[in-house]
Amino acid sequence: MNLNEIEAAFIADGMDPALVYGSPEAEIVHNMDEIETTVAPTCCSDCGESSSEPICEDCAENHTTCDVCDDDILRDDAVELDNPTTVYPYGGGRRSRCATFCDSCANDYTGECADCDTRYGNDDLVSVNGGYRSVCHDCYSCNYSYCDQCDETSPNDNPCGCNNADDDSGLIHSYGYKPEPEFIGTPVPMEGYLGVELEVNTEREGEHAREVIDQLGDDHVYLKEDGSIGRGFEIVTHPHTMAEQAKLWANFKAPSGMTSSTSGKCGLHVHYSRKGLTQLHINRMVVFMNAPENLGFMEFIAQRPGTSHWAMVKSKTITSKPEERYEALNLCNRSTIEFRIFKGNTKVERILKCLEFVVATVAWSRDRSYRELGYKNFMAYVARNGKQYPNLKKFIAEGWKG
Repeated sequence: MNLNEIEAAFIADGMDPALVYGSPEAEIVHNMDEIETTVAPTCCSDCGESSSEPICEDCAENHTTCDVCDDDILRDDAVELDNPTTVYPYGGGRRSRCATFCDSCANDYTGECADCDTRYGNDDLVSVNGGYRSVCHDCYSCNYSYCDQCDETSPNDNPCGCNNADDDSGLIHSYGYKPEPEFIGTPVPMEGYLGVELEVNTEREGEHAREVIDQLGDDHVYLKEDGSIGRGFEIVTHPHTMAEQAKLWANFKAPSGMTSSTSGKCGLHVHYSRKGLTQLHINRMVVFMNAPENLGFMEFIAQRPGTSHWAMVKSKTITSKPEERYEALNLCNRSTIEFRIFKGNTKVERILKCLEFVVATVAWSRDRSYRELGYKNFMAYVARNGKQYPNLKKFIAEGWKG
């Protein structure tokens, strides 16, 4: 059979006669522009409507991003924190002010306070009851106490019992105790009242409570429990003028064995009355105490780092709003502003240094412009008015190396 006959047979069977000669070589395309492509229309994965993106613009409003892993998640499925936290992911790195989490990251890096049911970052929770419960710092301070003797943290309404034999004085009140304030002294013009909260550590609570009251007087101060410091208590003054505070502390001598600066747990907080302060004036103080360029000076004055959990220093602007009470200047109280930066100290000159810093800050910032809120201007003011702030002036002159 010749080739013509074979071709005729292929045609008769409906086959391509070219196959008689084998498959043709594939044509090589050297210009990709010659290839015609057809792009299938894209649909939104949420609503199914035509879209140039995997998620259309309308549906995108229902999505957000996890602040830790950057995964896309539905807003309804996101776990949100009222108090942003810093996270150190397992893979390394650092993520600041994380507030939005996917389920997986929420399980890894956050938890709920067992008392108030509010969700916090793991670093903002404290283990209690032998590690079986975790609570936030607010609930811990209000509801729990740590015992050095048995190394346990117990609820205040069900204490371990180790301290009972030590405090039979009846002078140390519960953390929530708040008597009617007694205002002592008459402020000079443009001055307010000050109240001190000094946290102290001691193994002999009852004995030292009696000595403190004998020295300062129960008409001037009262004592409270504070679960955040372990063994010890908090010395709280009624509102005094600066002159009366100076008189109160002038001859104070801490009982032997009572400390405030050595454990690292104790602070000294000063409340200043809001009366007579405008919001703009308060905002100037907030900027002064939180400006990054003033951080070194603030840490020097406070005698502790500005990263302390109990008194965080954060960059602020003149219009910044208060975020939480654990800041350098706490604005969450209705009748006072609270200076929280100071490390605890039982030395008279250090207590007065802190009080003078508060009074000087209030007076100096009253008429300052935003651009004048630097620490060098403040130091110059203190130097010029050294008679009003003798302990503060001396502390800066002898210790500041900036």
